[in-house]
Amino acid sequence: MGFSQIAVNSFLGAAAEAREPLPQTGVKMSGTGADILAETLRAAGVDYIFGTSATGMSPFFDSLTINNDMQFISSIAESQATSMAHGYELVTGKTAVLFVPGVAIPSAMNNLYNAWKDRSSIAVLSDGSSSNFAGRNGFQQMDDWLDPMTQFTKWQWQVNNERQISEMLRRTIKLAETPPGGPVYLRFPGFLLSKPNIKQTIYPQSRFKIPMELYPKPELIEATARALLEAKKPLLCVGHEVTRARANQDVLELAELLGIRMAQGYSVFGDIPFRHPLFSGFYGLGVPRGLSNTDVFLNLGAPMPDPTIFTAPVPSKAKVIHARIEYDEIANTYPTDIAIAAGMKETVTAIKDSVQALATEGQIK
Repeated sequence: MGFSQIAVNSFLGAAAEAREPLPQTGVKMSGTGADILAETLRAAGVDYIFGTSATGMSPFFDSLTINNDMQFISSIAESQATSMAHGYELVTGKTAVLFVPGVAIPSAMNNLYNAWKDRSSIAVLSDGSSSNFAGRNGFQQMDDWLDPMTQFTKWQWQVNNERQISEMLRRTIKLAETPPGGPVYLRFPGFLLSKPNIKQTIYPQSRFKIPMELYPKPELIEATARALLEAKKPLLCVGHEVTRARANQDVLELAELLGIRMAQGYSVFGDIPFRHPLFSGFYGLGVPRGLSNTDVFLNLGAPMPDPTIFTAPVPSKAKVIHARIEYDEIANTYPTDIAIAAGMKETVTAIKDSVQALATEGQIK
């Protein structure tokens, strides 16, 4: 991921100097486009910016010196900078900021693919060549710099209107961090960062944050609880959405409540302890023990088992229950008996409470 253990500990342990909180009504300011960009990042609580350097980014480097509370962590290659931003997001759970030269975006895309697959929240920023003579196949020109990024980003935009610098950067951060997360790309033409006397209101990013406590339907939770209580050989498949929701302990408590086997789904994280007595193996790049006997399969925040991740399918006799916050991944390939589109922590907590309410004394382990 581009980090040494020392660097990881530094990120987790360092306490950033307290910043004066912005009023909810925002603060009006005037400066270069780069000044507006830097102050918007500061208002979003950004501590680190990963990237490389180029002539077109010089105004931004100047803006960083106005206040010394954000650190630019430079790499010798854009692919490495992308991996560091990806690793930072995985370690901290915070949206990472990546700033690279516009012409180097194809290089950044190599590892941006990994961040996209891991649903890592990264605000990807770049400068861009002047658009005064676009369409001439000139130096650092191509017809469309945004289109190549559509495969690996949730949204892409080029800011041509100076009045929208802060607005579009706030949107980029909001979209990147809203679950399911992912990279978002924002491009600034070369003239915009250095343009002086731009007036803008800088708002705290918290004014644009979307609460994501998404509760499941009670009738689906009760049906899931009854299915688990009636099952002879249930299996939990646990994925990255559980870790991102900080619901790992809740999953363990649910499994231990009924003695349910747990399998690690295909994930960038270790979402369950591999030495736990109920751990039955990996369901992705492997096959969990006792799979063929499974009669209820509860997938919590993981991709469904598929030949593309080198594993066996869910037994056809098993009742399939699929819970994801990324709802468009539910019921794509398997006939699904119970489909739950909700947050993982809310879902697991609700299932656990329902099981406790419905179970007889002999069913609780």
